[in-house]
Amino acid sequence: LFDGHVTSTTKYAYAGGSFLQATNDFRGFNTVTAENPLDATGKQLMETLQFHQGNELQPDSNNPADLSDLTAGRLYRISLSDANRKPLKVTTLTYAISANPSDPQVAQLASRNISFPGLSGSPEFDTTYAYDGDGNVSDTIDSSPNSATGATRHIHNTYSADMQRHAIAYPLSIEVDD
Repeated sequence: LFDGHVTSTTKYAYAGGSFLQATNDFRGFNTVTAENPLDATGKQLMETLQFHQGNELQPDSNNPADLSDLTAGRLYRISLSDANRKPLKVTTLTYAISANPSDPQVAQLASRNISFPGLSGSPEFDTTYAYDGDGNVSDTIDSSPNSATGATRHIHNTYSADMQRHAIAYPLSIEVDD
């Protein structure tokens, strides 16, 4: 990157590339690492992205030989670490098969967990998602399982079914409960 004053370089590394010969399909890379430039204080942030390459719904399971590519290319983990690879923040995603019988082979985001392993008490934040029959996010539940209060927030979205009057996925109401 060059803005006319300062030049900085982000280095990228790719690992775990997969090509499925049976379907002539490049499934992408399992891991992409970005080594960001040093900041003004001499610190460096490393970002590691991990992707599914086959039909997996859970993190850390990866079988690029699956003929179905239900989750191929979908992100399942983002890890931020310092230059010594000490984890600072980890975001993990899980997927589930759509419950909609008209579209049974769709992987939808089921949950997100954010943790801060380097901080005292290792705070965590969980989000779970539920979907309506049209694939819209109908419920989002945020929680902090290891906090002193166990705080939870529930967001419920109601969507219009009238395609003549409203665009698809246009929420008619959003209700928030703490």
